[in-house]
Amino acid sequence: MANPITTTMRPLLDDTVRYKKALKAFKYYSGEDAVYNQWYETKFDKLVTDEIKVENGDQQEDGLQVLGVGSGSGEADYEMLKKLLPKYPKIRNTVIEPSDQMIQKYRQLATSQQECLSGVVFDWRQQRYADYHQDCQQAGEVTKFHFIHAIHSLYHVPNVDETLGAFYDRMEDGGVLLVIITSEKSGINHVHERFNDLQEKEADNITKFVKTSEIRRAFDKRGIPCKVYPQPLKLDITKCFVDGDEDGDLLLDFVTHKKRFRYDAPKKLVEDYLKFLKEPKNGEVCGDQILLNMDWDAILVYKG
Repeated sequence: MANPITTTMRPLLDDTVRYKKALKAFKYYSGEDAVYNQWYETKFDKLVTDEIKVENGDQQEDGLQVLGVGSGSGEADYEMLKKLLPKYPKIRNTVIEPSDQMIQKYRQLATSQQECLSGVVFDWRQQRYADYHQDCQQAGEVTKFHFIHAIHSLYHVPNVDETLGAFYDRMEDGGVLLVIITSEKSGINHVHERFNDLQEKEADNITKFVKTSEIRRAFDKRGIPCKVYPQPLKLDITKCFVDGDEDGDLLLDFVTHKKRFRYDAPKKLVEDYLKFLKEPKNGEVCGDQILLNMDWDAILVYKG
């Protein structure tokens, strides 16, 4: 049965153009790129590069095997590849990304940075991970990877537990898995829990909040240890409280995952949502700014 609260709204992912605008607004008002780039610069080598254990001859002809799941337009992949290349000058990078526009942007980035990425061979797969996994099974493809990463992409898989199990099975001994998701202790998680009806699953566009504890359970039941590293991030949502502000509208779309939320959602729902965003447990007021806690967790799994 359709959810009466969401029948007047469409998933933001239904409109690629608006999603890209909302994502751009989110990145600007959170400073996300700078925060992540600093993490890659200061933490990645210690937690990932130095932890990959490759036996002599294990790299085969293709070099280090890397799998990116939901790589988007490639900015995060680029930062990680730059950190890996000094130690592993030959890399085969399999990119799984269902969006045609995103994968085209990634290709453009790879072309523009061709000199820096000269040791990388790209294997482009424009599909969802579930389809990729099924295709590999049907074709009998058994490629394993030294490094697998899923950066804010587990929100869009139908079964998180099965996906994590599949990730681990595809890891080489000595391999590393990096998953990054929004922290369940963050303000935005409190918001998602309070307005759970907004997380309605669409047939083609699955968007749900995935908790660190859910990932821990998936690995615990398999007897696999994982390590969690919390990271801070704040989103300036001040403009969300200004009627008609374009950036505020885009930010609301991004955090609700709904297109034109301010205008298409029931008025009472919009009022309640905005009021809840301001609650102290979800963030803080800093001068004239209203900041929403968007802290995230880096989850690492080491095999063997």
